[in-house]
Amino acid sequence: NGAGKAANELIGDAWTNTSSSPVVVVYTVTPFSSAGCAGNAFTVNVTINPEPLGTSTSASAICSKATVAYNLNTNVTNVPSTYQWVAASHPGVTGESLAPQSGNIISDILVNETNADQTVVYTVTPTSGNLCVGNTFTISVVVHPEPKGVADLKTICSDANVSYDLQNNIGTLVNNVASS
Repeated sequence: NGAGKAANELIGDAWTNTSSSPVVVVYTVTPFSSAGCAGNAFTVNVTINPEPLGTSTSASAICSKATVAYNLNTNVTNVPSTYQWVAASHPGVTGESLAPQSGNIISDILVNETNADQTVVYTVTPTSGNLCVGNTFTISVVVHPEPKGVADLKTICSDANVSYDLQNNIGTLVNNVASS
């Protein structure tokens, strides 16, 4: 019934194991009667299965309309794990998973709706094969904006230079390709 248990009784212990193998904790227990008579000592072996140990990091930056394609197994190396992940809502980006997803690859296709880099933060919860849940960690993904230009019309005479400043049309120009 629990009478006479000390303040540091077995049920109150909490162990953390972030190694790659189970750890056995051995308790030696000596029972006492209510009259104070000691019984024979016995042992209690408690196996502590490891919990996944994940690390927060930044994924490689991606361009707008690209897939994140981040493998979460690179963040948990102590035990094989499964993952649940969810993105924090970001007003300048669409395509992020706002409901929890399962899998080892973050597979969202992110669209940056602004003209500046945006960072989407994913919170990941790892679970080991023994169903031990590890602490959450985060993955941050920078999403570069897509350069946006507008159709334009310029009229010139034959043999004249086009002399059209693409920078004024696109804003951020990474590469220009002329087509005819």
